[in-house]
Amino acid sequence: MDDKMETSALQEWLDKQQITEALHKYPIALDSLDRELLLSIGHARGRVSFDGMFEGDWPTFVDWVITIHKGLLFHNHRITNTLIELHGDVASSRTNVTATLLIRLDKGDADERLIQARYLDKWTRENGVWLISERVLARDLRRTTRLSAEELKARFVIDDSVRKI
Repeated sequence: MDDKMETSALQEWLDKQQITEALHKYPIALDSLDRELLLSIGHARGRVSFDGMFEGDWPTFVDWVITIHKGLLFHNHRITNTLIELHGDVASSRTNVTATLLIRLDKGDADERLIQARYLDKWTRENGVWLISERVLARDLRRTTRLSAEELKARFVIDDSVRKI
């Protein structure tokens, strides 16, 4: 392999690594309700289409999603199986996401939701930094289990003190 090909392969790996790290920041930022970290991975003019629940720009989405999650008893997001395609200063990625949510209901009851979905992202590089310019959430499965207040208390221990670490 000549030097030019090695440099190109190295740059491709570095670009994919930067996008991967930005993708991993998203669930960490969302689960810790870190607005600044969430804002740092998307363009201010980036567009979000969140499965009929939200349509708008990245900063408005960040405020919306944080407000929603502040009202939950518990939330945890995980991402896996990322594929990234690079085309100069633009890229696309597909990433699987699993979310576990506990949603407060009347009289102490709760819904436990398990969501399986995919983030379909478009990225642009500006000033050497890759940022999400478009995110589409494609939800594949949502399973909801209703829990009585007694079941919730018996089956779950929620420790919010570790969220800020």
